[in-house]
Amino acid sequence: MNRRTGGLLTYVGECHTRPRAGSDLSDTDKEAVINLRSILDPAGAPTLVTIVTLDGIHPHLFEPTSPPMTFPPRRPSVSRIFGGRLGWQLK
Repeated sequence: MNRRTGGLLTYVGECHTRPRAGSDLSDTDKEAVINLRSILDPAGAPTLVTIVTLDGIHPHLFEPTSPPMTFPPRRPSVSRIFGGRLGWQLK
């Protein structure tokens, strides 16, 4: 990958745990796929997300030619709604 991208791409991956979650991609995972694909698709490289659960290993492979990842937008939180309208933030 490093050679194919002229030394610009060296990212291998990251991991986080979800001990009680299933094998489907979470909204956080989907956002990560969208971000990674914005870099990897133009380089002609696949994006691989692997979820390991107590039941097994569940790969999710996205080729550059795969359809775009989409998911319903998150509902804004109360603080975002009021903060955006009133110009303040909860901290």
